[in-house]
Amino acid sequence: MAPEAKPGLDSKTLGYYDDNAERLARAYDGADVSQLHALLRRELPVPGRVLEIGCGSGRDSLLMASLGCSVVATDGSESALTASYSPSISLRRR
Repeated sequence: MAPEAKPGLDSKTLGYYDDNAERLARAYDGADVSQLHALLRRELPVPGRVLEIGCGSGRDSLLMASLGCSVVATDGSESALTASYSPSISLRRR
């Protein structure tokens, strides 16, 4: 079943992420992002405010929050957001 169309989002792409959210979350969460996280630790102004668009399972959002940033993370795929297994993430619909 195709996901409900959202402004600016390709329904085929969104459908892919919805249908594969758990598998993708495991792959993304298991990826080596040490260079990205080192860059964020070095360059991110802390404390600060971050809007992460396309956050998926929230892996990078959690890091930025742990560094002291206030993070709002969003993703077009609700399934991607709920695939996060971290108890540190609280989901709110807006």
